[in-house]
Amino acid sequence: MGRWYKHPAFADLAKDWSIRGDEATGMRFLTPAVRTQLRQSAPGEAWSIGAGWVCCSSNGFFAAEQLDRFLAHARGVLASGRR
Repeated sequence: MGRWYKHPAFADLAKDWSIRGDEATGMRFLTPAVRTQLRQSAPGEAWSIGAGWVCCSSNGFFAAEQLDRFLAHARGVLASGRR
């Protein structure tokens, strides 16, 4: 797995996110639209992408009403990457 957390293309995200992985995957997923959506992320949110899977997780706890909002946010990020 490549290390691209210091790549200049990701400098804006590296201020608020811990970034590591394959550079080509990062370039494909982290479009301007996805970056805009990620600015609305809650602290502790994490994304893992690879091998045909995408996982969005949080290190926090959710009340039932917050879970729907978290799922809508994750789906919105993914949808913005397909446009």
